[in-house]
Amino acid sequence: MRSRSILIVGLVLALGGGCGDPADSAVDGGGAARDAASGDDAGREVDAGSAVSDGGGASDAGGVVDSGAGTDSGIPTACDAPLPDLTGERISTGAFQEPVFLAQPPGSTDLYVVERRGRVLIVRGGTTLGTPFLDIRSQTGGYGSAGGDERGLLSIAFHPDYATNGRFFLGLTPTDGRTVNLVAEGRRSAGDSDVAEAAITTVLESGTDSRPNHNGGFIAFGPDGYLYVGFGDGGGANDPDRTGQNLGTLFAKILRVDVDGATPYAIPSTNPFRGVSGAREEIWAYGVRNPWRFSFDRASGDLWIADVGQNLWEEIDMQPASSVGGENYGWNAFEGDHPFRGGAPLRAGSTHTAPVYEYAHESADTIPDNGVSVTGGYVYRGTAIPSLAGAYVFADLNGSTAGFRLCDGAPAALRTFDGLNAIPGRYIVSFAEDQSGQLYVLFASGEVYRIIAA
Repeated sequence: MRSRSILIVGLVLALGGGCGDPADSAVDGGGAARDAASGDDAGREVDAGSAVSDGGGASDAGGVVDSGAGTDSGIPTACDAPLPDLTGERISTGAFQEPVFLAQPPGSTDLYVVERRGRVLIVRGGTTLGTPFLDIRSQTGGYGSAGGDERGLLSIAFHPDYATNGRFFLGLTPTDGRTVNLVAEGRRSAGDSDVAEAAITTVLESGTDSRPNHNGGFIAFGPDGYLYVGFGDGGGANDPDRTGQNLGTLFAKILRVDVDGATPYAIPSTNPFRGVSGAREEIWAYGVRNPWRFSFDRASGDLWIADVGQNLWEEIDMQPASSVGGENYGWNAFEGDHPFRGGAPLRAGSTHTAPVYEYAHESADTIPDNGVSVTGGYVYRGTAIPSLAGAYVFADLNGSTAGFRLCDGAPAALRTFDGLNAIPGRYIVSFAEDQSGQLYVLFASGEVYRIIAA
């Protein structure tokens, strides 16, 4: 791991390269904390970042996927066409306080920036409004910036019919004495569309967790109108509670629920474990360690999941839109596409769905190099950068950004974005996408940039 000389916020301390139990983690010079795996890793080979074959999973796509560069005028038709370099422009003067996500409601041109301490701020025309849209710091703001604490307000998802119903949802961990990850619902104020009602209501809880890390905490509406939720494995090194392969818990899972079908939610009839004895019916996919951002390709509907590894491998998974759910992404039987020593066996009757891309820690030959902790991004479908069309853009916490297209199931046109890597800001914690398909990058140090061509 590269040494760091700058103390970073607690969220980043916990996210970096594995997010282990504080008792089992090492911190180098004020940098990112990393899990200390049990036992000696000397016998485990570390390779450069690589494409990984399709592991089968529950997809009916046949394992051949093409993200496509697009065929519109000015957009290259070759899937492996070179990607352009990228840079960024600030969306607003001044810095935010620990921004972790950005979203844009359907039908709006405003940007809503989520701060981990519990505020959601509106950026309108390049200016941040003085009154927060939402301020729940009394419920989420008690978590400090040191000690490997990654709890707080972590994401927001606006209902597809937000313009008419004013409903939005939050991924958070509350400061109410419990250690629990939850999804809450809020409402836009009837009297002022720039302000939310003060009260939020709990929709879904992960269950009690004794550790502060590996929360996941990301939520998003899918093309099917259902709400998808990512929960980590509950924290600590090596999945100590063995949640990854356990269908009886919501930890280490991607969930899918219907927030319109019942109060607080209904189980979609096509969820893969509906009616399965001993399984939580909310589960859509499982075997993830700490899914730090997932996204849907707005053109294809494919689901992309970035899953933070422990000490050796960071991985990117892709679930085709044709999937019927139920993929097992392997944790903690696997880290990336590599058997995890000391891990649990794969759930009986399941197969490992391998990542479409992985990259190694502490290797200068990977893209990104010297990986610490993956930060998931988006497949670009905007119009401002035609030569980026169809590329998945992501980053590592160490500040290195990268992208590739998926061509016949394998990464192509892989590159780093030198211009993005050079813009001011420390520690990339999230990407975001607006309604037009333009992308944004958020830094733990407070900067938020719109991604543009270099």
